[in-house]
Order: sequence, then structure tokens, then C-alpha cells
Amino acid sequence: MKRKIQFYKHYFLDFYLSLEDKDQEKVEYVFDIVRHLQLIPKKFLKHIEGTDGLFEIRVSSGQNEFRIFCFFDSGMLVILLDGFKKKTQKTPGKEIDRALKLMKDYYICESRVKQVYTLIRNYCSFSHLLQLALANCLRLVQFNGLQPHLV
Repeated sequence: MKRKIQFYKHYFLDFYLSLEDKDQEKVEYVFDIVRHLQLIPKKFLKHIEGTDGLFEIRVSSGQNEFRIFCFFDSGMLVILLDGFKKKTQKTPGKEIDRALKLMKDYYICESRVKQVYTLIRNYCSFSHLLQLALANCLRLVQFNGLQPHLV
């Protein structure tokens, strides 16, 4: 079992690149745990109470505590939203609100992508049917000894 981890937009990447090398290594260590363990200990992943599917990945590196907001899409796909250095005991509400907004935005974008994909697939199927119909018409015309004239 291996989960796939992706980030949405640039917020997580901006956060990650701002970290020192040793902190980045610790983040990667925790990501490996999230990728490979079926049951992830709360020490590394915790559901944010009062939300519908928002989680925080918890990273401790020396005296530093980092939190990375994420959620699961389609079971084995982890979407990273944003991260921050924790300075207080409780996760700040503004950080949670921002993550929830990003999560909502992700689902809106995914919905639009699926709609466009469906339209393209339907159009391609319709176009393919037209090509088949035209090919059949041409065969009938040629079968009857007529010369097809396409305009």
C-alpha cells in the first residue's frame, strides 16, 4: 500500500522551500510514514476537529513544530494545502480557515475539470460517431457505383 502525495497550488511548496534543510528532511521523513503506513499514528497525522476531512500532518524538528494541512481525495491521494510553523499550543483559527478555503477551492476546480473532461469525451465520442456514419455513407455510395463529391 502506498499513498500518493500531491500539493495544491503553490502554498505548501512556498512553505517547504522556506524551511532549513534539516527541517525539510524531517518533513520528508513524515511524508514517508504517511505514504507507507496503513494506520498513521496521531503523532504524525491528526484530524482537525469540527471540519469535514481536514487533517494536519505534524512534524517535530528539534525545538520547531510544523503543521501541514492536507486532506484525502479518492482514498489513496493526499492533497497538501499549506504549512506553518506552530508557535502556540492551539492551531490558529485563521490557518484552519485558510486551509478550508483551499480545500473548497480544490473541489470546485476538480469538479470543473471533470465537467470539461466529460464534455470533451462526449464530443470526441460524438465526433467519432459522425466519422463512422460518414464512412458508412461513403461505402454505400461507392457500393452503388456512384462517385462521392464532398463539399
